[in-house]
Amino acid sequence: MKHTTIVVTIGLALAALPTAFAQAQTARTFVSPTGNDGNKGCSMTAPCRTFQAAIRQTNSGGEITVLGTADYGTLTIDRAISIANGGGFEAGIMVPFNGFGITINAGPNDAVSLRGLTLEGGGNASTGVQVNSAKSLTVDNCVIRNFGADGIDFSAMGNLLVSNSLVADNANNGISVLVKGSGTVSAVLNRVQANNNRNIGIFVWGAIPTGWSRSP
Repeated sequence: MKHTTIVVTIGLALAALPTAFAQAQTARTFVSPTGNDGNKGCSMTAPCRTFQAAIRQTNSGGEITVLGTADYGTLTIDRAISIANGGGFEAGIMVPFNGFGITINAGPNDAVSLRGLTLEGGGNASTGVQVNSAKSLTVDNCVIRNFGADGIDFSAMGNLLVSNSLVADNANNGISVLVKGSGTVSAVLNRVQANNNRNIGIFVWGAIPTGWSRSP
């Protein structure tokens, strides 16, 4: 018999408030409002314009650093990576109709970190952060709002940490932790505001049968 264990720790009460990547080239890349996706290496002096272009040139375990306020586009992550906006900029992702802001299809040993990002669904996009596989996802100081389904959909075996973040105005759940198969998922939520989500602010469900599906 298969058993699924979910461990959820709430650090503070919830306030009611793709494509194959090219060969990696460097441990740190940069994106900027004035960048160019044709720049080789996406260096600080010659940054790229979008996250997707930068991640193609970033080693597994590397970091993409934001240099200014802009919409940096949707992306798919297939490796251990950190995306960091530590400069107080508006590092945005405006997600198109029925689209996903960030899709994570990483390996079982890959840790992914997102810091200082604003994902906006416009009411018509599907999901802000869709996690299909990864060892862990850390979300810090992010805003994820106005999606047609979930703000964050964590459907992987692994660890989820969300801190100092807002998930709001989503048509389904603010954060969903959905476990398929057997294994252990640890979800730690610290200083998370889940406001005005149509269904549930934080939704946790384990032991989902194979082949089960849901609609927003």
